[in-house]
Amino acid sequence: MDREKEYKIITDFTVIVKLMKKKLFCMNRENISNLGISSFIILNEVEKDVPKTLKEITEKSGLPNSTASVIIDKLSQKGFVHRKRDINDRRKILIYLTEEGHRLLDDLNNKGLSYCIQILKSASDEEIDIISRGLRILREIMEKDIV
Repeated sequence: MDREKEYKIITDFTVIVKLMKKKLFCMNRENISNLGISSFIILNEVEKDVPKTLKEITEKSGLPNSTASVIIDKLSQKGFVHRKRDINDRRKILIYLTEEGHRLLDDLNNKGLSYCIQILKSASDEEIDIISRGLRILREIMEKDIV
């Protein structure tokens, strides 16, 4: 594949991801209540039902330590996450998602799914098949790279 095609694919993919994030953020602005996209990224990192340290969250999210710390403070004040000392290593502070945090993420994810279904309704059956095939191929290529 030539560089121009590679660049086009990467650009299109990046734009799609940004558009999805922006749309989902706008759709959920009232639920997020003054939380930014970075807060949503952190909630998704903590959501995996495995408590995480600040360091783990910053490594996975790509956010600076100081930024993530401030955001986690806000999320904690709003009742979406809580901090707890690791019983095996008292130096570590683990961040957990609360029930309220789980409810918020479930609601956001349901709205995201509804949005995806809504936008796909405007595509023809042939376009749906092409999109599905392309995404399946991309997923398979990415999975091979990860393993």
